[in-house]
This record gives sequence, structure tokens and C-alpha cells, in this order.
Amino acid sequence: MFLSSRRRRSPYALAHSSSAPNAVWTIVKLVVILALLYLVGSWVLHLFGVGSGGEKSAAALVVEDGGTVNVSVEGGSWQRAENDMKLYPGDKVNTQAGGHGTLSFFDGTRLRLDERSDLAIDRSTQDAKASAIGLTLNSGNLWIDVPSMKIFSGSIVREIATSSFTVDVPPRTQAAISPSTLTVFAADGLGITVRVRGRDPILIGEGQQWKMPSGSSPGADLYGYRSPLDPLMVQSPFIRDSRLLKKVGEGGNSSVMAAAGDVLVVSRPQNNAMLTTGTVVVSGAVGAAVTQVQINGHTAPIDTTTHTFSQEIAPQGSGDAEITVQALDGNGTVIAQVTRAVHRSAQALPAPTITEPAATGQTYRVQGEEIVLRGTAPGGAVGMMVNDYRLRLFDPAKGTWSYLATTKVGNLQPGKNVYNVFALFGDAAVKGNAATITILLEPGSVGVVSTNQLSSSSALNPASLPQNAPLLPGSLAVTDPVPGTQASATGTGFLLEGTTAKQTVHIWINDYRLQLYKPGKTTWNYIASPDLKNLKPGTNVFHIVARNGEGEILDTLDYTVEFQP
Repeated sequence: MFLSSRRRRSPYALAHSSSAPNAVWTIVKLVVILALLYLVGSWVLHLFGVGSGGEKSAAALVVEDGGTVNVSVEGGSWQRAENDMKLYPGDKVNTQAGGHGTLSFFDGTRLRLDERSDLAIDRSTQDAKASAIGLTLNSGNLWIDVPSMKIFSGSIVREIATSSFTVDVPPRTQAAISPSTLTVFAADGLGITVRVRGRDPILIGEGQQWKMPSGSSPGADLYGYRSPLDPLMVQSPFIRDSRLLKKVGEGGNSSVMAAAGDVLVVSRPQNNAMLTTGTVVVSGAVGAAVTQVQINGHTAPIDTTTHTFSQEIAPQGSGDAEITVQALDGNGTVIAQVTRAVHRSAQALPAPTITEPAATGQTYRVQGEEIVLRGTAPGGAVGMMVNDYRLRLFDPAKGTWSYLATTKVGNLQPGKNVYNVFALFGDAAVKGNAATITILLEPGSVGVVSTNQLSSSSALNPASLPQNAPLLPGSLAVTDPVPGTQASATGTGFLLEGTTAKQTVHIWINDYRLQLYKPGKTTWNYIASPDLKNLKPGTNVFHIVARNGEGEILDTLDYTVEFQP
């Protein structure tokens, strides 16, 4: 029997299935894969300090002698720290009894840990736009010293956290921090920002200390826990030594630091030194906490860059004498004192001999930019000095000395130059009598200048010239660096330029006659530079005088420059 074609069943083609579910699953898979790659990549980049707000920067650890300092690298086991060891975010430092360590960061910040202290480095990242230092003090005490100026570009955040609070540290900070206290010795702006969870931030300024109450949560007014700086804090051995941190490396990024325990060191004279002249040089070094040095009651200048002092004094009396050197802090309190006994000898120490370019006591005129002084040293001399400079290449065995005077270093200036030459004797380097020579850097014939020639050259001395009212007022002007009478300048110096009348024969600036100015020329210039000793930081007044052939004043002008190197 045949089936009807209408009822016949055969494998008809099915309807086409939709491709949408497959595409969705493909997209989901790609998203999952990309997410995994992102997480893994982020972890790798974070591990190497890339993409996490800057490149990881090392902090150098200096271990002080006599104590134990341990480190944990990337959460590993504790091990004995090595000197100048480099530490990175994720590392920890722990000091034992009697142990102290100093961390130096990329921005010049120095951090010193007291004994029995534990610190974690959370962040130390350097970036062209935004850098960060993040630390956690788990226990103990630390001292932080932040430089006043940045040594890199971009902004920086410095944050130190404890179990009780977190502080934001500004530039020029000197402060002591423990898990419950903050003591501010110095800080830029309004001070150090203190943040406590659940409270509004507060500011603790210079000369203040702040203590978190123990046993209960702090009140709403965190300012109520402030108090003036306790003077006894300065006497704490940890604070005292921390404030005397000295950089012993070179360069702004150097991280080599040392803690100096000496407040006052007197290097000269030695105790019981024998004096053969009426004066003696007292010199030495002081710590950073010292703001003033007094020698037998008289203030001696301190070089703030090298923390050294030197002063020549004349001890009272004709026999033995005592020299007392005192170091004072900012409050005028004596924090250290050293006494030296000195003895006088009746025998006068001889002076050296000057042989070139002229003999002792003579005056010599030069035209060039440099000249060499030479001579012989007396027997027994251990050193030689010219004015305040001790000759480095002097060899006592040879018995001769030489000294280069040049305009390039500023020890030869246009006009009159007087050089006093001394021989040094004994361990205390006591000065003998001086031999003197005068060098004139001025127009005229080269050679020894007689007394008559000196009197005829008085026209080169501004004090002997006429002091009349200006004959051509308004004819003298400054055109550069800024026209007018005042300007500001930065860098290493500048060129002072201007105009004058045709009748001008000489131009003087601060009693210095311009050597290259030609009579009748209507323009002039003058180099101002710290290297030439005619420019200093701050306010500089240049007194400019134009004179005619008779030495009469044509015009005067005072030009003031505020210079910031």
C-alpha cells in the first residue's frame, strides 16, 4: 500500500539556531581572561614599583656602632642589619637595647630610631609629579629631620602612622614621635598635621608637644592635649644626638649619614700649648644644636655650612693664660664647655722672607690677572699662611713657599692688595711675626713702586677725589638687568650694564674703577658674581659714579639688586 505524499514523513531541515548565546559566552570568556591578566599584571607591576604612584626608591640604613639593629626584608625572618643596607617598601627595621639606626630617603629626609624601636616602611616611591614616603612606627621612638628645600621635582607626601594617630610631615621638620606623643622642634607653615580616626585633623606647631591620652578615647577637642615644649626634652640623650645628625656623604641625594655625639670639639690650641706671640688661634667644630660659640666671653663666628669656628684672640696677662670655649643653644644656655691652658714664651717667633716679585715691605704693580709670591720660611716652621689661608703644598723640608694670587679666585682684586705672610710653629700652629708685601693691580708701569710713585697715584684712590655735586645729573643710567634703580636676580651672577655721558673718563662702582672702560665711551658694563666677592645673597647696593678727567663727579646712581642664588 502506498502512502500518500501528504502524509509522508521525511527528514525536513530544522529551523536555523540563533548565534547570540555563543557570542555572549565568547565575550564572557574574554572578559574573564582580561581580568585575570590585569590582576596578575598589576601584581607584577606593583611588585616592581611600576604603576603604583611612582618608582620604588631605596632608603639607606646606617647602623651606629655599639648596638644591634635587625631588618626584615619583604616580610621575611629577622636578620642582623648591614651598614648602608638598602631597604624598600615592605621591609622593617627593629633596634635592640643600645641599638640606633638612621634611615635616609631619596628626598633628603633623615629618620633615626631609638633603641627598642620597630618601624615598617610602607611606601617610598619617587615620581616626577607626586612622590610619597609612608612609615608605621609600631613601638619605640623616632626622630625625623626633613630638609627645608626639595632636591627633586614634583610634590611629596610624608606620612608616619602609629597605633594612635597619623601625622603628615611638612618640609623643614625636626620632630620626635612615639606611638602616643609628638614633639615638634621645627616645621614649615603652621606645623605638623595630626589625624586621629573619628576626629577632625589638628596642627601642632613649632615649640609644641602633643600627647594622646591613654586608657580611653580622646575627647572631641584634640587641641586640649597640647602643651609647650618641655626644656628637658632637649637634654634627652636620644634627642640630643639625633639633633646632631651630620651628612658625611657628598651630593643632595647622598644617603650616607652619621650621628655625631660631640656638641663641642676644640682642635686648636692643644692643652698646655706654648705661645710665642701675643695671639693664638682658637678653632674647632660644633654640633647642629649649637647656635653660638663664646671664647673667653667673646662671640666667635660659626660657619653654618661646615659647623666649624675659628677666632684669633689675645689672652689677657703676660704669663700663663686659660682659654674657655663655650657652646650655647638657641636659648642662650651653655650646653658644652672646653678649657685650654696655654703658656707664653719670651722668645719671639721669626717672620718669613718674601723674595718675589719684590722684597718684604715693598709695593709692586702688576697688569695681569695673576701673580706668584715666593719666599723662604724660617727654621722650625711647620706651616705657612698668607693672610687667612694656610698653604697646602708647603714642605718644611724644602724651606721655601709660594702663593698664587689671581683674580679668578678673588684673592687678587683691582687696586691695592696687602698680603701678610706668617710662619706657623709647633703642634698648635702658632703664628710668628708677619712679613708684608703690597700688590697694586692698576694701570701704570709694572714693577716695584717707589714712595713718590705711590703719592702720584692717589688719583686712583676714590677717597682722595673731589666730592662735588654732580655736574651732569641724569646722564648716568643702568639699562640691564632691568632699567631703573632696582632689580632682582638669581643664578650665579649677572652683567650690570648702562650708559653715561661722553665727558666720562672714569666709572667707579663701590670704589672699584672699571678697568676696561675707555674714556668717552657712552656705554659701560660690570660683572657681579659671588665668585668675584662683589655679590652676596640678599640686598646688594651698587654705588655708581661717573667722573671726568679732573676726577670731578659727573653723575651718581645707586642701583639695588635682591640676589637669591
